[in-house]
Amino acid sequence: MISIETLIEAQIVQISLDKEGAHAEFEIRSADRRMHWHLIANGIDEFLIQDMRLNNIIDDILVYDYHDAENEDFSAYLYDLLAGKEISPSDASSTFLQARIKSFISGENKLWVIRPIYGALIVILAKEIFIRENDRV
Repeated sequence: MISIETLIEAQIVQISLDKEGAHAEFEIRSADRRMHWHLIANGIDEFLIQDMRLNNIIDDILVYDYHDAENEDFSAYLYDLLAGKEISPSDASSTFLQARIKSFISGENKLWVIRPIYGALIVILAKEIFIRENDRV
C-alpha cells in the first residue's frame, strides 16, 4: 500500500467523474514528475471540490473512519461537504444528516479530505477510496 505522505507536494493533474456510477478518479504526479498515482473513489455518497485551479498541489490527506465520528475536524468537514443541503451544525436531527452520519459510523463510508498547499480542497464521502501506483511517467 502507498503511504499517503508520498503524495505531499504532488499535483492533481486530471479528474474524471462518473455521476451515474458514483465514481471519481484523480490522476496525481509527483513534484519531480517521475511518479504517477491514481486516487480512486467508488460508491460516492457526497463529493466536494473547492477552489480548483490549473495547479493543484497536495499539502496533506486526512482519512477519517468510524473511529473519528467524535472528532471536531471530521464534523467540520462533513458539514462543509453537506453545506448545499440546507443543514447547519445545530440541525443534528436532520434526516439527511443522520443518514450520512449513520453510513459513516457503521463503517459503510469513509471520509477523505485532500488539503491543498495551492488549489483544490477535495472532500469525498464514499464506500471505497484507495490509491493505485502506476508505472513511472
